[in-house]
Amino acid sequence: MKKFLLSALLILSFSFISSCGTNSSAVASPPTSTLTTTTPSPVETEDPTITEIKETFSAYADEEYILVSASVDMTVVDIFDPSIASSIATAKAAQTPPADWASLKSELAKLSTDLPLLTGTTKAAVYVRSSENGEIYLTLSNGSILFDVFAEVATFNADTISLAEFNQIATGMTYDEVVQIIGSSGTLLSESGGNLGPEYYTALWMWEGEGIAGANANVMFQGGGVVSKAQFGLE
Repeated sequence: MKKFLLSALLILSFSFISSCGTNSSAVASPPTSTLTTTTPSPVETEDPTITEIKETFSAYADEEYILVSASVDMTVVDIFDPSIASSIATAKAAQTPPADWASLKSELAKLSTDLPLLTGTTKAAVYVRSSENGEIYLTLSNGSILFDVFAEVATFNADTISLAEFNQIATGMTYDEVVQIIGSSGTLLSESGGNLGPEYYTALWMWEGEGIAGANANVMFQGGGVVSKAQFGLE
């Protein structure tokens, strides 16, 4: 009888312990923290071709004043170094080119031919400006001088054109030849097509005229020569 009671107590004790183990809530493990790493953004580097172009002109201007961009199929280089701009502005006021102007034009023209080109472009144009988006002093493309602010400066007089001078202007004449006839440089109203090559470069020039109030003449050049002209009130 004692053995029976002892067995029964052992069974009950085992059942109670098992029951407690089954009903007790499991202790949750602390959440595992996830370490998130941030990949640093790549440092933007300048196009090697742009760097090379800037180095090409670094003898003439500080690289921070050389802007290189692409327009259609043209690599465009804008040079606007304040020291150059100041020298040219002073020379303009004196109506005479800087002493080294001829050699500077020649050297820049050569560099515009030999320049490395940006991807997708087939030719280059170089602009010497008063500031980043300022007045153009010199335009060069593929070795040719398309515009020179000092062209025939020695013959400058008042910016006026007479009817007799207007009648001498003929199709195919260069800008320099027209300036020789009129005796003044005129005002550049617009230019386009430089990104397509020298043969497509188009510039519209205006001269105030001698005659009735508001008299003036416009001459359009394309590819380096006169293609059309118009006048109002000249005498």
